[in-house]
Amino acid sequence: MQPKLLSIKKAEYLPAPYFGRNESGCIPIGDRVLVRADIAMSATTGGIAIPEQMQERAQLAGSTGVLIEVGEDAFSWNFDRSRPWQGYKPVAGDRVYFDRYAGKIILGKDGVEYRIMDDKCIGGIEKGSKT
Repeated sequence: MQPKLLSIKKAEYLPAPYFGRNESGCIPIGDRVLVRADIAMSATTGGIAIPEQMQERAQLAGSTGVLIEVGEDAFSWNFDRSRPWQGYKPVAGDRVYFDRYAGKIILGKDGVEYRIMDDKCIGGIEKGSKT
């Protein structure tokens, strides 16, 4: 009799909410952006509890979230800063894909963790993503 194989995702995430305003107490400057990363789940959809250490690791490794605020110079230049930005400029409320482990994690005045990162860390926008 062959054993059953389990298919396990690396992690499951709850989409980060956006309430239409920046309540973090942090305003990004220059070409920086403020992102609220999606929240790593404490249990799988099947009800299996995830150890706290693994949950923290998944939270750090997350690469999706919601754009909370954009610095005044963000998305003014392309990724290598050689020519002006062309195309859609992300705005607060867009769901974004960013580099894994990108940015500095800060604790906002509202008690929520945010990431402040360079605009070039944003790799894409989820289509039809306004939250």
